[in-house]
Amino acid sequence: MNRTLALVCQGGGVSNIETDFDVVLYIRWRLYSRMKVLCDTSFLMVLVSTPLKRMAKIEMEVGKLTFLVPNVVIGELQKLEARAGPKRSLIAKTAMEIANSRLRIVELPDYGRVDEAILEYAKTSNCAVATLDRNLKIALRRNNILVISLSNNRLIIESLPEEQYFKYC
Repeated sequence: MNRTLALVCQGGGVSNIETDFDVVLYIRWRLYSRMKVLCDTSFLMVLVSTPLKRMAKIEMEVGKLTFLVPNVVIGELQKLEARAGPKRSLIAKTAMEIANSRLRIVELPDYGRVDEAILEYAKTSNCAVATLDRNLKIALRRNNILVISLSNNRLIIESLPEEQYFKYC
C-alpha cells in the first residue's frame, strides 16, 4: 500500500512524499520539530487558573510547542497585578512568575497596542498565537496566522493557515 502525502509549502508549492517510508520520516520530523507559539495576556491568565488537557495530542498534530511571552504582555500583567482586584492580581502575578521561569520572553517593538505588536511579530516570525481575545483572533485569521485557544480546559487549534495544510491523497 503506497500513500502519498501532499504538503503545501509556505512558498505555495506542493511537495509530494511518495513512499510509506517518507511519510514515516515526515511524521517523525513533525513530532520532533518545534512550533513557536506567542502567548497573549488573556491566554496566560486562563492558563494559570485552569489545568490543560490534550497537550500531547496537539503536539502530535503540530509538533512540539515552544511558548513565547512578549515583553509587552509582561507589561500588561504588571499593570493587572497593580490595579486589578485581589483574585486577578494574584493570577497576573502567578502568570508573570511562570512566564519568567518556564517560558521564553521575547522583545517586541512598541506598536502602541499589545495586539498590534503580537500580530506584527507573528507575521514576521511565522509563529502561532495563543489567545482568547476575539478581536485578536479575527485579525490573526485575516492574516492567515495559526490561532491556538482554550475551550473547556483544552488546548485547541481554531484555524490552520493554508500554508501549513497537509492531507493524505
